[in-house]
Amino acid sequence: MLVQIDISETQDVPMVFEVINDRGERLKPYEVLKGKLLGQIPKEEIDTYHPTWQRHVYAIQSSDESYVDDFFRTLFRARYIRTHAEYREFDGDYHKTIYEPKWNEVIRLKQNPLEVKRFITNDLSYYADLYRGIIDEAKNIDSEYGPYLYYNYLNGQDRQVLLILSACALNDEMDREKVRLISRLFDKHFSLLQLTDSYDSNSFTESLIDLTTRIRNRPLDEIDEAYHSQILKDISHAKGTEVENPYDWNFFRDAGRLTLGEKFIRYFFARVDRLIASETGMSTADFYNMARNTGPVYGFHIEHILAHNDENRTLFNNDDELFRLERNRLGALLLLRGPDNSASSNEIFMNKIKTYAGSLLWNQTLHPDLYHNKKRFLEFNSTYGLGFRPYDVYGKEAIDERQLVLLKLMKLMWP
Repeated sequence: MLVQIDISETQDVPMVFEVINDRGERLKPYEVLKGKLLGQIPKEEIDTYHPTWQRHVYAIQSSDESYVDDFFRTLFRARYIRTHAEYREFDGDYHKTIYEPKWNEVIRLKQNPLEVKRFITNDLSYYADLYRGIIDEAKNIDSEYGPYLYYNYLNGQDRQVLLILSACALNDEMDREKVRLISRLFDKHFSLLQLTDSYDSNSFTESLIDLTTRIRNRPLDEIDEAYHSQILKDISHAKGTEVENPYDWNFFRDAGRLTLGEKFIRYFFARVDRLIASETGMSTADFYNMARNTGPVYGFHIEHILAHNDENRTLFNNDDELFRLERNRLGALLLLRGPDNSASSNEIFMNKIKTYAGSLLWNQTLHPDLYHNKKRFLEFNSTYGLGFRPYDVYGKEAIDERQLVLLKLMKLMWP
């Protein structure tokens, strides 16, 4: 059955549209928002603004339709929220939230055709392009913005978009630089919290909300300063003491499989190998395969250098608890490709390093052959005082040394 509804007043269109929508199959929030906004524009002008709306929405939809609502929700949060409570007000039907009296005072899209036109022409056009660019480039490790959008995407950290949209003023001439800076700082923030055992998902969300308000429309130097102070604040809060140096050995010495998730450990070692490769010109495996692929052919798995056997336990005076703690530290771990992992599972150390010699760069640093003919690696090791060396026996002293090497590499990856 088709029912014709005659509307005499233009301002009644959004109200009628919403009433009808509430009684039929529910539209998505962005579809309702479209009706509310475009319904305010006179018919004779609609062809000027409707194509602009459609072009940007379709562009975002081409990646994933769910991104459209995420875009609008993220945009309103990035540009307007001031507190944690306000951030959560946009959790649900943001298309209704923006029309509440409190929000309409600042967003001004209710019964305001002039502001609607300005919003579509300016805000939507600029921020939708920026949003889509970030989403697309985040899937490419060789992005023009650098690899950090990709790193954050790989770690499931899509809230970097919130910070970028907050930092970039309308038609910001420095938006590319801000994307590069914020994506890099976001990766550093997330990674240092993980590696210092300071990460808590709820606290991290609160921290990002604070940053959203602090860096809004700010220049690059102020963004950098605000972000670094936030990192120190978060680690200090987690440790219950004032922290001035996030690279403190005491925060990092026990980092490993007992404090970190498997996904982050793989990401960390993938970053280590990529750093060594970039500094030495040596080749390594595909980054995604190292960080996320667990398949039997190209996938990598976490390997304990110290297998469960009597020879290794004697290195720790047969103290099973000490052995368990030490063998799970990052200095006693590495990544091996699927078949290699199975082949070396319970071998003694001197047999394991034969497998390591033909695998990832971090693994090769255990084998003496690397120190014979790799001039650029030796220069890299010497220049930064990293302390790489081969080993005949792998006990607690070796684990401490390798953990310290990783701390030095950490400073290079997240300066």
